[in-house]
Amino acid sequence: MTRLDTLKPPVVSSAEPSSGEGKALLTYRRAARRLGVSERTLWGLVKRGQLPAVKFGGVVRIDPVDLDRFIEKAKAGQQTPGAKALAAALAKLSPAQREKLEKRIADNQQLKSG
Repeated sequence: MTRLDTLKPPVVSSAEPSSGEGKALLTYRRAARRLGVSERTLWGLVKRGQLPAVKFGGVVRIDPVDLDRFIEKAKAGQQTPGAKALAAALAKLSPAQREKLEKRIADNQQLKSG
């Protein structure tokens, strides 16, 4: 398994400062914690262009304003390209496969909460 810190950050465009002036840019670790996901998952969101990132020098950071927008889109039910692909893949599952997947998700959520 590849260690996360050995992966190169995805190439992202440099962004101008956002309207959230005064808010510190977030590391992948802090942004991932805020979303409740792994750093690898966050890295994938940036790589797929679902979450903007700011790159300067060899450092990649997440603007908290962009993270808030990402969260608001998710709350509003606006599907990102990755969510649309996931929905399409789920639609192809047989009822038995869907039931098995739902059980695994429920079991995983129980492990995380307990």
